[in-house]
Amino acid sequence: MPLVRLVAAATLVASVTPAAAQETRRPTRILLLYQQQAEAQSMLEFAQQLRQTIRDELGSSVEFYQESLDLDRFRGPERSRPLAQYFEDKYRRIRIDVVVPIGRGALGFATDYMRNVFRDVPVVLALGVTPEAAGRAPPRYFTGRFAPASRFEPTLSMARRLQPDAKQVVIIGGAGPNDSASVAAAVSAVAGVRGTLQLTVLQGLSLDTLLGKLRRIPRHTIVLFANFRLDGRGQAFDPLDVIGAIAQASAAPVYAQVRSFVGEGVVGGSVIAFDDEGVRTARLIIRVVQRRPGEPMPPADRLEVREGIAASSAGVWRLSGVAGHTRYVERPEKTRLDPVTPPLGRPEATMAALIPIRKSAAWWALPQDERRAIFEQRSRHIADSMAFLPRIARRLYHARDLGQPFDFLTWFEFAPEHAGAFDELVGMLRSREEWTFVDREVEMRLSR
Repeated sequence: MPLVRLVAAATLVASVTPAAAQETRRPTRILLLYQQQAEAQSMLEFAQQLRQTIRDELGSSVEFYQESLDLDRFRGPERSRPLAQYFEDKYRRIRIDVVVPIGRGALGFATDYMRNVFRDVPVVLALGVTPEAAGRAPPRYFTGRFAPASRFEPTLSMARRLQPDAKQVVIIGGAGPNDSASVAAAVSAVAGVRGTLQLTVLQGLSLDTLLGKLRRIPRHTIVLFANFRLDGRGQAFDPLDVIGAIAQASAAPVYAQVRSFVGEGVVGGSVIAFDDEGVRTARLIIRVVQRRPGEPMPPADRLEVREGIAASSAGVWRLSGVAGHTRYVERPEKTRLDPVTPPLGRPEATMAALIPIRKSAAWWALPQDERRAIFEQRSRHIADSMAFLPRIARRLYHARDLGQPFDFLTWFEFAPEHAGAFDELVGMLRSREEWTFVDREVEMRLSR
């Protein structure tokens, strides 16, 4: 009988021990180290998907820690050393399994100041450039997802296809170190086409000064938004908070590399989606965590970019308009216009332009007779435009009453040999008093 009891007791211990060990197993601890503020919308999109993907794979046995360095506003050794000392005190008794620097600045901070805090802890870079491109050697246990130094080249290529008549590139950048790195990458992308496109860099200006300069740039310009986290006055920004104002002020199309900027008026580019990157970075972190002893780190990989997403079916706008009756044309003018107004769809007219226009509240506050006086008596819209008929076919579509983002959609068709005449026509219209009431326009050229 004692022997039976002893065997039963051993069996009970054997059945309980694995479960007890599993319950006491230490959770996997992941530190997210943000170079900027973690509550920025793009970072929230990234982190939400990253956390959810890791939890779905590893279950509840994972703990997340996060720190925001806010390097645009607090940078330099005099700020970084005390912060590193704080982290050393904070995490001295907490074993972190993976450090995830989010951005090149966070990687630099981790490499330069936190070696003693997280010695031999795997590092997974997110949303950055390669350490070599940032001028430093990678940590010993390093992998990550990064953008190559040539990351602006696909966006510039797309812009040149959409604007084959562009004569210059304007690059927009802020005054911070991350802004400067992005500007340098954009300038490098333009280097290959410097013989055909003039380059202008607008960097380190105050936001107000930048907006004023963008309103005066030539129409045949490609505007590349590099980054704008710190302006010339030292004011810090989340780029998402200013990109809409920049796109609206610019007299030429603006291109960027972040998908969430597209809904703010940016034409598009070879764009990065932060939520998608959250998922892909999480999968790389999981591979790091699940390595067998002695297994090397997974190889680093490039950020996922989707060239042309903003110019495809995703679109920036869905524009609608109606061809209503003429509202500012009087009978004698119509009599002269009808015989020389060409139809749309002529075989030789293989080039076209769409210019959506929005007029200011001041224009719509004027009574009809005052708008007519500005339109024709002082701006000579009809009289001076007749000289371009029938070379240029044009139609006006009304969109204001349809809840559209623009009041009018203006459509032009012309043969390639009349492209110069079209440029002269729109240049003339933009120089007149009527155009001072236009507070937003976007010009798009097409060909077949």
